[in-house]
Amino acid sequence: MNRIEITTKGDLELAKKIACEKLNITKDELSYIITKCPQNSVTIEAWKKLEQSKLRKCPDCEREISRKAESCPHCGCPIEKTITCARCGYDTDLTYNQIQERGYSVMCENCGYKIRVSTPEDEMRWKLQKLKEPKTAECPYCHSKNTKKIGSISKASSVAIWGIFAIDKVSKQWHCNNCGSDF
Repeated sequence: MNRIEITTKGDLELAKKIACEKLNITKDELSYIITKCPQNSVTIEAWKKLEQSKLRKCPDCEREISRKAESCPHCGCPIEKTITCARCGYDTDLTYNQIQERGYSVMCENCGYKIRVSTPEDEMRWKLQKLKEPKTAECPYCHSKNTKKIGSISKASSVAIWGIFAIDKVSKQWHCNNCGSDF
């Protein structure tokens, strides 16, 4: 795999253009990640994107089916979900069980990133945790959803600075970024 690193004193588009010229490919064939982005410059790691079919073979009848199919439309065989690379979005065609059999040491064919998978128990625990936590609240004053939860560190620092006068802020849970009110 031909990989290059490009640093430009401009924007991302300039870096992608230079990478395409050096790799002798079009923008549609380019795959990249941003590795550094200090002020007024950008560094990308770029390579030619691997072509990926929208179809795959059924493990039972070996006929072609959609990558997104949950079961084969021809034979009804249930299809296991495959793991997608978190870095570049490439579908590895490997299931969780196949990656587990290989000792969790699988590299993405497209970007070379080590694919990390979590156990089904971990995923269930994270889903339950997400369900318990409200993401945002609606401001009762301006009805904006642009709110954030007031953290305990923020509350503690208010008490440390303002003392008894911070009691009002300590009792509030949300801050509206739109109108600035706490509720």
